[in-house]
Order: sequence, then C-alpha cells, then structure tokens
Amino acid sequence: NTVLSGVTVADTLVDLRGGAQSLTTGPDFVSADADSPEGTLQIGETATYTASFDITLEVVNARGLENAVLATGTPVLPAGVPGSTDPVSDLSDDGDDGDGNTTDDPTVLALSPSNTTAGLTLTKTTPRAIVERGAIVPYTITVTNENDFVVGPADIVDRLPAGFLYVEGSAVIDGSTATVSVDGSRVTFGGVTVPAEGEVVATLSARILNGVGSGEHVNRASLLDPATGERLTPDARATVRILPEAVFDCGEVIGKVFDDVNGNGYQDPAAAPGNNPQITDQTYGGGKLGGGKLDTAAPETPQAETGLPGVRLAGVDGRIVTTDENGLFSVPCAMLPADRGSNFILKLDERSLPTGYAVTTENPRVMRLTPGMMTEMNFGARLETRVQVHLGDAAFAGAAGLSPEITGGIAAMLARIAADPTGIDLIYHLPARAGPEAVAAARANLALVEAEIERQWRDIGSGRLGIGQTIARAEDDQ
Repeated sequence: NTVLSGVTVADTLVDLRGGAQSLTTGPDFVSADADSPEGTLQIGETATYTASFDITLEVVNARGLENAVLATGTPVLPAGVPGSTDPVSDLSDDGDDGDGNTTDDPTVLALSPSNTTAGLTLTKTTPRAIVERGAIVPYTITVTNENDFVVGPADIVDRLPAGFLYVEGSAVIDGSTATVSVDGSRVTFGGVTVPAEGEVVATLSARILNGVGSGEHVNRASLLDPATGERLTPDARATVRILPEAVFDCGEVIGKVFDDVNGNGYQDPAAAPGNNPQITDQTYGGGKLGGGKLDTAAPETPQAETGLPGVRLAGVDGRIVTTDENGLFSVPCAMLPADRGSNFILKLDERSLPTGYAVTTENPRVMRLTPGMMTEMNFGARLETRVQVHLGDAAFAGAAGLSPEITGGIAAMLARIAADPTGIDLIYHLPARAGPEAVAAARANLALVEAEIERQWRDIGSGRLGIGQTIARAEDDQ
C-alpha cells in the first residue's frame, strides 16, 4: 500500500547435491509495466528481471538445479502518513501448492538419467591370468559413459564360470560396499547410474572350487536395462587359466619304437628263428614272371627286438617327439582327457625310419587316455626285403584282363613269401617316348596286378604286405 524504493533481487542457485552455483548472466532489470525506473515499484506495479545459467557437467551429474530469488525493497511513506519504513521482502515460490507449501518453494530443474545403447563401454579385467584351485580371483567391471547425460538405472550382471563361487561381501562399487543379488553363478549390481562423461567401477571376488577342471575359464559381464532386459553394451569377458596338475589332470604317454624282427607287431624278448628273403627279380613281358629266382637265406640267429633311435612321432596338435638311443619316447601331459577318457592319436613318421624299414604295427595309433594315468603306446618296424616284379606291354597283349600265366606267376611268388611278409615293387617298363595313352594303359595294368596280388594275399598271407608301383622309361633303341 505504498511505493517501494531500492528494490533489488538476489538469486540463490544450488545443484541438487547442495553445491553452490553461479548464474551465467543476471539478474538484469528489463522493464516495469508502469514505466518506473529500476529499483522503484509503484503500488500494484510489476517489474521484470532476467537471468540465465549454462548447465554444467557438475549439475548434470547432480541431477539438476534448485533456484530461489529474494526480492527486497524499502517503503516510501508520504509526509504525515503513519507506518514503518523497515525493508520488506518476499522469497519466490514455484507456484505448486500441492505439497502444502504455498509461499516459498524453490524452483527445481530435475535432470533425470536415461538409458541408451550409444556412448557406453563395458570392460572386465582381472589381474590374475594364471590361477589355481582354491584361490580367490578378483574381477573389475568398468562402465564408461561418453554421453553428456547420466545413464541409468542399469544392472551390471556378472556371470561367473562354472565352479567359481562369489565371495560374500566382496562387492564394491566406486569404493563403497555394494549390495548385490546372487542367483547361483549370477551376481547383479542393481540400479547403477553412470555419470555423464564418467565411469562406474564395480569389483567382486570369486573362489575357485577344487573340482574345477584345468584350462581356460571365462567370466562374462553384461550391462542391462532393468525395464526391458536389453543389453546396453556388448558383453565383456575376463579369462583365467588353471594350469593342469600332472598327477590329477594329464594323460601321460610313454612308448618305444622297436625293431620288429619277426614282424608280428609285438615286442618280443628275442625274435623267433626265421627266413630272411633277399631282393630278387620276377619278370614278365621282356622276361617271365617266375623266370627269376626267389632266394632264401639260411635261418638267422634269434635276436632281441631292440629300439630304433631317432624316429619321429607327431600328434594332431603338431607336437613332435623323437626316440632316444634306446628307441624310447614320452609325451608328458599328452592331453587333458575328459573324466571318462579321451582318444589320443600319435603317428610315426615313416620317413624317419632307418633305410629299408617299414612299420609293422598300425600307424597312426589311437588309444584312450585317462586323467592321471600313464598309457603305453609302442610302434614296431622291421627291415623289409623287397621283391621286384618287372612288367611290360607284351604281358598284356591281346588279353582282356590278366592272363593265366600272370595269375599263376603271382600265386607262385606269393607262396614263396607268405611266411615272411615282404614288400613288392611293381615296375612297368615303357619306351622313353611313350605318350599319355601308353602311360594311362600302363597304370591300368599295374592296378590290375596289384588288385590280384592283394586278392590272393588275403587267402595266404600272414602279415603286412606293402606294394609299390613304378613306371620306368628306357631309351629307345637306335
């Protein structure tokens, strides 16, 4: 009911964490609706002021602002009018009376967090790459937010590997103990918010139970929207390795490559007396099959089946071992078999055998390995004598298949070597200038002879028979 002079406005600005903030501009006088100058208000007059504030990262992470303005003025009393000239004031109100405060509620600008799949990074690490059973493994999960707004609420979900047990009370988020929910191997940090252009660091620990197998174990972490279950980032992984313990986890392999003198595929203390066929020629076509001589040496003195040194063996994983001077070899921790065993394959490199030797046992060999058990895997090889069978076009002239002379010659030859397995080299002679058609015909004839040898050998043979094929070209007659 009186004019005011000395009117001022004072703005109080704080973030929602209580931190003091300063206006970017103002408050600045704009105008009064009765045209009074700045600082004067007529009865019923309204003066307008403006101010501004540029929102900062600090305010974003504080989730908003709170603003109040105090207006103060001094009454101007005309002469002879009674009253007080003490200053009067009023604190601003947000106009919302629903909370019961109708006079001086501050104005609040709330900046709510929101979820997004952009600008977020999830990582998971552990300082321990190699661990052992019974140990405690610490994990660190970091969520980085490159956005200029707060992200959340989100759930950090950690999935421990099988046999890893969450250590109660080990969950910490940003340095403070966190309450997590644990469902089996699933550990959840619920309702996490990530500051704008900042990060959240969560840590936890897991104990490795004694029954966990050796090898790599992967821990996976996810960042999920709790409302939809949507993944906000790709999963993060941290891997630890449990080294195998030879006594409990490994399957060990030992063995020997031995000189299988009698060719029976087993290592005997001494070889049984026997014949030692020498190399001879059996000719047909430019000679005769059976026209040569198959010589037989006198019985040898039984000899021990000793080891063959310097022979290489290879596994499917690329590992190569070499026999020692006694023909012995070992494959330490050859594999980590499953509880019920796993198949292990080892192959002898026949190129590393002494000249003239051939394998008498299966190659490669497959054996079942069991954790913590040792398995013996032996290979036999013997000095193999060879029979050479020389063939030419004349032997097959006019014949639709093999002639009775050839099949009969094969039968006679095999009868001589049946008791002592021998290698057979089929050598087909062609002129030097023989064309592709002649070579193809020669290969077809060689295949017929080899098939016949194998057919007859199945009925009379007692051991392994190796058959080789060669096409030999001779200089044409001048």
